[in-house]
Amino acid sequence: MKRFITLLLAIIIIMSSMTVSAFAVENEVNVTLDGYRLVFDVPGRLIEGRTMVPVRTIFESLGATVEYNGETKEVTAFRGDDTVKLTIGEPELYKNDELVYTMDVLPVIIEENGESRTLVPARAVSEALGAVVDWEAETRTAIITNVTDDTVMMIGDFPVDYDTYAYYCNSLILSYLPDPAILEADPALTESFKALVLETIINDYSINDLAVTVGYTPYDPAFAEAVDSALATYISQYGDAFETVLSESYMTPDVFKNLLVSTTFNTAMLNSFYAEASTLSAEEQVKMLMESETLVRAAHILVEDITVAEGLLEEAQNASDEEFVRLATEIGTDPGMAGNADGYYFTPGQMVESFENAVYSLNENETSGIVESDYGYHIIRRLPKDEEYVLANTADILQGYITSEYYLSVIANAQVLASELSLLEKYNEIDIIEDFIKPFYETIELTEDEISGNDKDENSDSETIDEVIVDGDSYTEENPESNNDAEDTVESDYDKFKKLI
Repeated sequence: MKRFITLLLAIIIIMSSMTVSAFAVENEVNVTLDGYRLVFDVPGRLIEGRTMVPVRTIFESLGATVEYNGETKEVTAFRGDDTVKLTIGEPELYKNDELVYTMDVLPVIIEENGESRTLVPARAVSEALGAVVDWEAETRTAIITNVTDDTVMMIGDFPVDYDTYAYYCNSLILSYLPDPAILEADPALTESFKALVLETIINDYSINDLAVTVGYTPYDPAFAEAVDSALATYISQYGDAFETVLSESYMTPDVFKNLLVSTTFNTAMLNSFYAEASTLSAEEQVKMLMESETLVRAAHILVEDITVAEGLLEEAQNASDEEFVRLATEIGTDPGMAGNADGYYFTPGQMVESFENAVYSLNENETSGIVESDYGYHIIRRLPKDEEYVLANTADILQGYITSEYYLSVIANAQVLASELSLLEKYNEIDIIEDFIKPFYETIELTEDEISGNDKDENSDSETIDEVIVDGDSYTEENPESNNDAEDTVESDYDKFKKLI
């Protein structure tokens, strides 16, 4: 884990070189919006105690379009049914032709490096569009948050709206929920499902939070370009059916774009970890793996009948390592153990839970009792790591190790975020059965194959956005344009470790 922290610090250094301003200014300040740092072409700064920022960037980041009249020096921003107006050098700020704010520091045009920019008070324009603004003096950061009538919860600094909650809820219904009548008869089951939805949302937002921690932001031009490129790819792929496919996947365009942002963050951080680890010498890599407390090695005898396992237990516990592996290959039903005297090297989260828990409860050279899983009955021996084997297989072991350590950090960070969860009034108004579960079951006919997860026609080429979202363009520091091959490698390699042996 210490090495993992070093990797995080390395990324902070990398990212700090990517997004710094072209020049520094006196009294420069940071600005975040909905948890993410805004990137300005002209730095924001304190003027007479107020945070002043480029008007076009702040309005567009808040989802508005901007027009500027050079003759009257009037700035007009449009978002939905709202129109916000201000004039350079004047204190009045109007919303829908009503005076809503009198600014004590006036909007101003500045000239820097041959460029003209209009700076406006961040608080005034943000609050005019319904956002909440706080000031964090220690980091000199203006924190802007869009909390609307559709916001159902806050996860740290991240607002989660109703559409996002609906996506997660609907996506989990088919996999985890029985008929609505059963839920109505068992309220505890409904509460368990609601807790699962919250846990899933928090885990995903943990990726975004870690990305922020190491300096990533969707407002970085390279990130924005990568996400927009991926979005364009999907739109091109599905054409006129794009919105229909989104709807069938329980998404709105905004939800889908936010998922692309999270996927881009995830890929960028993983690629960064792999890139940093690749700079270590072979000896350093082996040393890191050998000293790791999370990387373990184990062999097991797998049988389908518990009586067979009971008959083998004493012999297996008294066997030498060589004899144990012989039993695993001659009697055991795991084909992966055949001829594999080295057993399996893995870290937490890479094996099925019961198998993994048993291994981590053992000391080296210790053998378990009978351990049951969906695959049968295991007798497991934890083996000491072999340095020669690790050296010969460093690349494969290291990739799994880094991936696992990363996802463990996501889960650990999610536990911190869970303590910062704030459920808002909109969330308390949700009736999960009436709003989601009943409509879900009313709009689909579930066949037995669909309930078991085999709901795709063998001859059908159709797929949902959920199934292909990881195939979109992704961002890397080395090549901000795209790196599909790297992303596919990350996905497939991680998936194979989630399976038992």
